[in-house]
Amino acid sequence: MKRWFLVMALILTAAAEARPDVVHFKNGDRLTGDFLRMQNNNIYLKSEALGEVKIPVDKIAEYSGTGQSVVLMKGQEQARGTITLMPSGSWQVETTSGKQVVEAKNVEIIYPTRTFDEKGYGQKRRAWQNWTGKGAMGFSQVRGDQSNRTISLNVNATRRMPVLPELTERSRTNYFLTTLFAKSEDAQGNRVSTNNISSGIRQDFKITDKNFWFLLGQLDHSSTQSLNLRQTYGAGLGRDLFRHPKVELQAIGGLTYVNEHFQGGVRNRNAEALAGEKFNWKLTEWLTLDHMLSFYPTLTDGGNFRIDTMTGLSTKITKHWSWSTSYTDHYLSNPLPGHKKNEVIITTGVGVSF
Repeated sequence: MKRWFLVMALILTAAAEARPDVVHFKNGDRLTGDFLRMQNNNIYLKSEALGEVKIPVDKIAEYSGTGQSVVLMKGQEQARGTITLMPSGSWQVETTSGKQVVEAKNVEIIYPTRTFDEKGYGQKRRAWQNWTGKGAMGFSQVRGDQSNRTISLNVNATRRMPVLPELTERSRTNYFLTTLFAKSEDAQGNRVSTNNISSGIRQDFKITDKNFWFLLGQLDHSSTQSLNLRQTYGAGLGRDLFRHPKVELQAIGGLTYVNEHFQGGVRNRNAEALAGEKFNWKLTEWLTLDHMLSFYPTLTDGGNFRIDTMTGLSTKITKHWSWSTSYTDHYLSNPLPGHKKNEVIITTGVGVSF
């Protein structure tokens, strides 16, 4: 008998979860469908006849969810239970332990519990998760009177938080890595090695939808400029000038502290200003252009400056694989004696999107 009651309870629960939601409008109409989410004072239903429908909350006279939902509040708090839209526009969340009223101004988004849990929205993301971007690796080797070998690796990645796709991002992490290792040997056994590594990370914190402040750190090594290590640390403000699924443009400005160690014991410690931009343009479904530029005028050593710029072109071969070519230029207005001002690195190779 107990087993029979348990089976019936499970059947009734499943039936309740399967019932569609009904929205009653103030003009007397009503719409039936599956609740998708509530965002920006709009309820999204999936109607069998109309597809996804956006309904402003102020046009709704009555709505009560048939299934369990998760209410995400500003400040990353959450409440779980059956939701009901109150006449005031606030939301009542009913759980087994009681009822909780959440004011509309405090609600960021509402999801069905099943959607929230199945997609892992509520899971804590580790540092290596939720990254998107591109990586490329190239290799070349020549044997004959001279032996030449080069290996290159480039990575550009972004991590946006939170991971909920419908929510406006609160923070964004930008990472890049550019490397080139080259070795050449002539018939007399003379060897020349060239190693260039540049890696940096910038953490953006949103102030408004378009404005943000940031912290950055960057490490550079360049054997062609006799640079053992350059450490750059900075902070400043930025703005998303344009953001579209196919085009993104950011501008930043700030201050940095630089510690440079060159070969021969030459050391420089300077304060610098920073002005830069980051540009991404999806030219076609298969062709993407990326560009970054950073201008560093020295504040403590008047007249000197440096410029870092990178331009990359990626041609998609399959969904994840592509052929990538990049042009990188590191410019020093006052290099060490015997060195050129420009260090140009051109690489090409197979790329992967992740």
